[in-house]
Amino acid sequence: MDLIKVLGRIAAGFLMSLVIARVLRYPVTVSGSGLLVAFAASALSGIVAGIYPSFKATQIHPVDIIREI
Repeated sequence: MDLIKVLGRIAAGFLMSLVIARVLRYPVTVSGSGLLVAFAASALSGIVAGIYPSFKATQIHPVDIIREI
């Protein structure tokens, strides 16, 4: 189900870029390497944004947090 959402969003972005290009009469090219770089950058930022807080959370004991409340 999530794969369908991702593919739908990629298709929507591609179609919006084509519509904007037609309206503004500006040539746009979408390359496979550009899509790959964009995907890799977003995947890397998502992984870092998920791993860093998780790592920090493992350094804290739950009992210490409850005592501070």
